[in-house]
Amino acid sequence: MTIDPVKVPQNVYVEDRIIGSITLRQIIICLLTGGISYGIFSSIKAAGVMSGVAGVLAWTPLVIGAAFAFVKINSITLTRFCLLMLEKTDKPAIRIWAPRRGITISIGAASMKSDNEITKEKKAEEVIHRAEEKRERIHELSALLDKGPDDPPSDAEQRQEQNAEISEELQSAPALPVDKTRVRVEPLSDDHALQDIRTPDTPASLVRDIAPPIAS
Repeated sequence: MTIDPVKVPQNVYVEDRIIGSITLRQIIICLLTGGISYGIFSSIKAAGVMSGVAGVLAWTPLVIGAAFAFVKINSITLTRFCLLMLEKTDKPAIRIWAPRRGITISIGAASMKSDNEITKEKKAEEVIHRAEEKRERIHELSALLDKGPDDPPSDAEQRQEQNAEISEELQSAPALPVDKTRVRVEPLSDDHALQDIRTPDTPASLVRDIAPPIAS
């Protein structure tokens, strides 16, 4: 049994014609806008303010609807043309087309090692790590033994260090509020005992701040 050929429709976007070349969309637009215009005209006529200008304004919706229904620009309806112009305001005027980079896929080979081999490798790594730690400890101990204990400083060195510390403290200490020109000190010797030390024969006004008055 043969199958009859079936005609496949190609112009699926062509609108159906109702009256001649007038489509259903055009008729609906004209009816809606004509009804609006007639309603405005009737209300103006009932109000008694009918004039030429009022009549033109009343039938303006019908004219606009007819323009959107029948006017075409480069085989594009006025409705679609207005929508395209509105879309143009939101998109750039100059467009640059360039090839898009594809998706890169890297395929890696999966490891085919068994669990036993993996455990053996881990154990071998642990053994190597422990051996390295032992070597480091032995090296540290040998370095300490080679160095030996530090020799204690001698008495002379200790005295020098103490003298240096004392001199640093004396230098850093603040100066005392004593005028050195008003003080005279004689060094002690075997000929002079502590009892022989006396104040110099100077007026009391000069040494009253550093020596007590002489008992009479």
